[in-house]
Amino acid sequence: MNKRDLLVLTADADTQAIMNAVLQRHAALGIRQLDFDVMRHSGRDNGVYNEGPEFVRIFKDKYKFLLVIFDHHGSGCNQPEQTCQQDIQSRLDGISWSERSYSIVISPEVEAWLWKNQNSICSFFDVQESRLQELIIEYCNKKNHNESRIKLEHPKELFDYICYITLQKGRLLPREYKKIALQASLTDWQNSSSFNALVTQLRSWFPQP
Repeated sequence: MNKRDLLVLTADADTQAIMNAVLQRHAALGIRQLDFDVMRHSGRDNGVYNEGPEFVRIFKDKYKFLLVIFDHHGSGCNQPEQTCQQDIQSRLDGISWSERSYSIVISPEVEAWLWKNQNSICSFFDVQESRLQELIIEYCNKKNHNESRIKLEHPKELFDYICYITLQKGRLLPREYKKIALQASLTDWQNSSSFNALVTQLRSWFPQP
């Protein structure tokens, strides 16, 4: 049986949509075109951390490679991200995914990737950079957060606030996350250590011809 290139296990519909968009952009990633599937675990981040490796056991003969992606926030792993990642990887290695799997722990959550390219956020919400900065300061003042660290420590809450103010709704739909990911600079996203690790791993598995 011919194996497909890649299976990606994510923790929610938003990350699933983002990864579908990212993997479509093979040229921007510096990899060859892929035959891939992206699925999500019904137990969200906690489910992926606690059950992910065992959940994907049944797919080991259908795909050449596997990525497991989840947010550190909400996963239930109280250890540093690297320790959580090593735990998942050890379990994957023990169920026949050794040397063809990789786990990504996003700190604290996937919106941290989006904030690495503010131009795409401005474009999606149809606001100028100056207006976006005003909203960031406004949110920090309301919540007594550190403006210099807000995108690192509370990226989702900040993102949802921008959504509420500009679009008058609480949060985006997965298809809207996908739209942002299709427009964003993936080079800028690589300033996130977890996204950089993702791209590095994909390039090692699927180099350009």
